[in-house]
Formats: sequence, C-alpha cells, structure tokens
Amino acid sequence: MTAWLHVLAPDADDAQRLAARAHHFRRWTTPRTDCPAGRAGYLRWRRDAHRRHAEEVGGLLRTCGVDETVIADTMRIVAKDGLRTDSRVQVHEDALCLVFFELQGMSTAALLGERTEGVVAKTLAKMSDLGRGHLAEASIAPEVRAVIDAALSPEG
Repeated sequence: MTAWLHVLAPDADDAQRLAARAHHFRRWTTPRTDCPAGRAGYLRWRRDAHRRHAEEVGGLLRTCGVDETVIADTMRIVAKDGLRTDSRVQVHEDALCLVFFELQGMSTAALLGERTEGVVAKTLAKMSDLGRGHLAEASIAPEVRAVIDAALSPEG
C-alpha cells in the first residue's frame, strides 16, 4: 500500500500515509467466516470491517498524540467514506486494488474459478483512471493480467 501510495500520490499527506499502513489493522479479529456465506454476508462483513478498522486505528492514533484532524481524516480514508468524491479516498482504493491484483490475484482466481472475471471487472470498476493507468507497472501474474486485459478490452 505504501509503495503504491508513493506512486499514485507522491505528495500524500499524513492521513493518507497512515491509512495506507493501517487499512487492514487487526483484520484477523473478525474472520470472513464469522458472517453468513454469500454476497450479502460478504458485504456486511466488509462494511463492518471498514468501520471497525477505522475506529481501532483512530483509538491507536489518539494514544500516540496524533492531531485530531489527521485522525479523523485517516479514519475516513480507512472507512472509505467519500469513495469516488474524495480524491484521497480514491487513491487509497486504487492502491488497494493494485495490491489486490499483485498479491491476491492468483489465490482469488483459484478460489473463485469462473467467477474470477466478474471479480476482476468489479475491482477495475472501483478504480479511477489514475489507478488503471498504473496497471501496466504492477507485478501481476500473467494469468491474472490476461483476465484484466480481457476486461479492459473494447469487447470485454
């Protein structure tokens, strides 16, 4: 996240840098398996995780004496509040998507099989033009890159 943040927003502020390092803070405390299977269960888990991560990061930053404005901004970015309307939140999402393709693309494809194309398309849709413009630089497995390229093609 930090490496992609530097590429996407070289002048990132403190809140952006903190959010990049804390976006999955203590993620293991609520495993995905704690929520019902299926899309509705996943969406609930993801929404709750964003909120929980933001609250826990805010609490930690308060114990470190970080300025309340920076804490509030960091929490908004981690919670993805303002996605599509706040450029800092969008850069965060773009970095997350690039990291996802690089680090989890193959394992996700193995897990999802034929549903992989849909997940790739939804991930690409969450990205801005800036983020998609950096896909060529990302270290993405050839098999995953082929699915991305197909989704981005005019026929895709």
